[in-house]
Amino acid sequence: MNFTRIAHLSQRVIRQIVADRRSLLLILFVPVLLLTVAGVLIRQDQQPLQVGVVAEAAPPAEALLARLNSLPEIEAQALSAQQAEEELADGALDAVLRWQSSADQPVLQVEYEGTDPARAALSG
Repeated sequence: MNFTRIAHLSQRVIRQIVADRRSLLLILFVPVLLLTVAGVLIRQDQQPLQVGVVAEAAPPAEALLARLNSLPEIEAQALSAQQAEEELADGALDAVLRWQSSADQPVLQVEYEGTDPARAALSG
């Protein structure tokens, strides 16, 4: 195909689009609307994740708590197992970390609150 034929074809397509107002609306208005809605959804202000750390006299849990509190996205607090269960059930916590020491190796168990998928994704 030569250049003049491509130019004539392009001009014809542009004239048809301009003549059809619905197509013009779809080409210009819908993407702007979708980007605006997506921007609002993505830009929601995120509060720091509320994390409870449960440890019965485990020094590694204290180091974990200090490390979590050094991150700006997380507010961590030491809790008893009962307090952590109650606050997780009430929705006051987004996640609970349980540090359990076993005979062979320590285990870190993570439990999510899970009703807000965006916050659960952040804490996962």
